[in-house]
Amino acid sequence: MPSSEDIEKLKKLKKKLEDELEEVRRREEELREYIKVLEDIISATRFIPAEELIEEAKPSEKTKEVVEKPPLRREIFFRWKGKIYAWIEIYEDRVRIEVDKGFKLPIEDRLVRYLRREMDKYFEEDLIKIENKLLDPSMQFMYLFDEDEGFLTLIEIKDFGIEERRRDLLKKILWVFRTHAKETLST
Repeated sequence: MPSSEDIEKLKKLKKKLEDELEEVRRREEELREYIKVLEDIISATRFIPAEELIEEAKPSEKTKEVVEKPPLRREIFFRWKGKIYAWIEIYEDRVRIEVDKGFKLPIEDRLVRYLRREMDKYFEEDLIKIENKLLDPSMQFMYLFDEDEGFLTLIEIKDFGIEERRRDLLKKILWVFRTHAKETLST
């Protein structure tokens, strides 16, 4: 027959196992939320043929689709030795930077990887805020890089007009463009 000391140890062990099980359940729920966010991003950035986009963009007669608002501003973003290499469109909730294919910044270049890491930091910060119920999931920071034949052609940042974040990222993007231009366009 187990002693009262052994029974206490068994109770503590049982409590510890129950606590660990609850922690595993909480962690599983957290991981499922991360997976859902990643799936949303992946589905938002999936390749869609231009013909499908045109069909989707046509307003249907059954529903009145919302027409996308024009940008607040569209202007030159980056020019090197008189040639324009990037345009910026600023919207209330996002920024689009269209990059000329002639700029020839490889999508797998160290400079583009640097930008991805910087943007991932904001993405992860927002995931934590969402987890702690400090941010509505619909307001989460997201970004998109697009390419053509291996060269960067578009950077889109969905930032909901958070100026500090926007300024920080635009400075970093400009630094990347200048660095690339100095290294490859100077010769």
